Amino acid sequence: MIPGIGVKGAIFSGNSIPTGFNALTASFVRSFTLPLSFADGAVTDIHIKPDGLKLFAAESRSIIEYTNNSANTLASQTTMPTKSLSLSYPVTGLWFNNTGTYMFVLHSGYIRRYTLGTAWDINTAGNMQSKSTSNSGNGMFISSDGTKLYINESGNARIRTYTLTTAWDVTTASSSTTWTYASLPTGANGGIVFDSTGTIMYISGASAGTRQYTLTTAWDVTTASLAYTNSNISSKSYSLNGNYLFTAGSISDYARVFDISSGFSSVTNHSSICAIRGAVFRPISIKFSNTGYKLYVLDDYKNTLFQYSLSTSFDISTLSYDFKYVNFSSQDSGITGIAFNSTGSKLYAVGATNDRVYSYNVSTAWDIGTASYSTYRAISALGIGDSKDMVVTTDDAYAIIMDSTDDKAYKSSLSATVLDGTLSTLGDTFVAFGSGKSLVTSVPAGTLYQYSLSEDNNILTASLVGSVSIGAHAGLAFKQTGGALHTCSSYSASATSIKEYSIS
Repeated sequence: MIPGIGVKGAIFSGNSIPTGFNALTASFVRSFTLPLSFADGAVTDIHIKPDGLKLFAAESRSIIEYTNNSANTLASQTTMPTKSLSLSYPVTGLWFNNTGTYMFVLHSGYIRRYTLGTAWDINTAGNMQSKSTSNSGNGMFISSDGTKLYINESGNARIRTYTLTTAWDVTTASSSTTWTYASLPTGANGGIVFDSTGTIMYISGASAGTRQYTLTTAWDVTTASLAYTNSNISSKSYSLNGNYLFTAGSISDYARVFDISSGFSSVTNHSSICAIRGAVFRPISIKFSNTGYKLYVLDDYKNTLFQYSLSTSFDISTLSYDFKYVNFSSQDSGITGIAFNSTGSKLYAVGATNDRVYSYNVSTAWDIGTASYSTYRAISALGIGDSKDMVVTTDDAYAIIMDSTDDKAYKSSLSATVLDGTLSTLGDTFVAFGSGKSLVTSVPAGTLYQYSLSEDNNILTASLVGSVSIGAHAGLAFKQTGGALHTCSSYSASATSIKEYSIS
């Protein structure tokens, strides 16, 4: 690294920085928590409404409602009311009665029942009942008559059955039987659901797949025997609606629907899929559309790019989740940075696993819901050892890719795998580029390094100007017209937020 970096405002170059793009003048303005952003970062259980039009997900200490645009299909969703529960620990199980007038949650050794003033409206939940359970569990199910409660005590590899002497009244629940799985699947931690007859049960084997059991006596788990394990269905939570098996899995937070009408053993793939969280668990790169009406946040744990809308240009307090995303796993399991061209018709993603820059066509500008994979360029020959964030120059001709191995920014043509040159930098992880002449790099710990370019879009003419510390962060993005710099909260933050700094 280059030694001797100065403090805020220290000048190392005579090059001028365009007005509104000098990060050394950064002054914190505000932060805004992204919709559905929770500390625990995991969906732990789901429940589908009998008409297939609403999906409920337990996440952290809240319940989130999603509306499907067509029954039992997750291809598109709208709205997302959220009910925060005053609980000491995250919810690990979720269930509703068939009329939607009761909501049940499991958490840290307790089962709680909430009465919904309006059926299926989670924001009308109140009048809570509570009952302690014998052990903590992950995943729960209640029989259709409300007299049997099942909890998957996955830590002990067993299903515990409770009998409710008064239907749906958890205060009358008492433990009646336990049944232990035959060999606990590796990584299993919850998920249980029965069919409507009580003679078929599914439990989670996580990465090992989903197990189907048959019960010779309906609703009696002690009569269960393993019928089939489907390795094509890996999940940690379930909900069954007729022939449609809904699944969701922990950090990945994608809900999937499997049509099992032709038999559970014959299912090889889901019939529909959708990200059920707009929450970013571990941000690593952020970008705005040129007009400031769209924000994009890359989550490197989920390997997914999420899209948000701003009703007022660049006003982060007006953010809402679009339910649109791009998952990059089909191309690369380690995407570390994303960028758009100036018109929003091209999306680029740099992947550290395969050392490539991937290109996607965006048929409707700035709408990643219309993105389709196009091609890639290998970058290993350029000498990049550990790619991080990236930007595209304002003339759409070059990609600037950060490399943490040798602390350099690489300038490479977007039309061919050609290295134009490198710039040794102090910040080796995140990067923002503005007005063709302002380059800012940074490290997660919190220091920004300001560079000025004497020639538009050519980082080889960059000179270090100075540095400023803004605290731990992830990602950098200039406002297109200048005057503001945005970052994301760091990995360790309790919730993902966008931070705004004014700059001159």
